Amino acid sequence: MQLASVLLARVYAVFQTEDLNPQGTVFYPEVAKRLVERYDFHKYPTKPEEFDKSKGIEFHTGRLGETVLEKVVILSSGIDVNTGASTDASENDSP
Repeated sequence: MQLASVLLARVYAVFQTEDLNPQGTVFYPEVAKRLVERYDFHKYPTKPEEFDKSKGIEFHTGRLGETVLEKVVILSSGIDVNTGASTDASENDSP
């Protein structure tokens, strides 16, 4: 059997996001703005209630090089990256 296409490739990197922000000084709306600028996301959080890491901070339909980022979710336990490319491409191109 030969793979014809990839419908969804998911990479989940596990880490405590608090380790990236030990003093609690990260302003998530600013982080979102920079992610949108860098990865050209078309749907992203804009309201305060959408910046809840326990539910997931979601970004949709962006691009990193040749890879389309279908969805990126920042959680308190890590980051979830979904693409239509292979898992290898998703791991190599993850934000």
